[in-house]
Amino acid sequence: MNFGSKIKELLDERNMTQKQLAEELNIGVTTLGNYIRGIREPDYNILCKIALYFGVSTDMLLGLPPAQRSSSQETAILERFQLLTARDRALLLDIADCMLRNEK
Repeated sequence: MNFGSKIKELLDERNMTQKQLAEELNIGVTTLGNYIRGIREPDYNILCKIALYFGVSTDMLLGLPPAQRSSSQETAILERFQLLTARDRALLLDIADCMLRNEK
């Protein structure tokens, strides 16, 4: 689904008109219509305004796949890793490599 289709879908879900959204975004109705028809693309600021207005990500509006979220364990490991010295990071990577080799 392209950007224009996503905007149209969001408008339909909220039973809104293009005019209402254009007023909310402080842009012309013709400009919004051009986004929906794929004639023009919004600049970064308008893209962000649209995402904030509808409570969606810019990735979703642009048709990008959702970002993968890290598990709490992955986040905890990364946080601790970043606190280590360069020497300790290298050591930890060596240990992880050994563990992976032992699993094969």
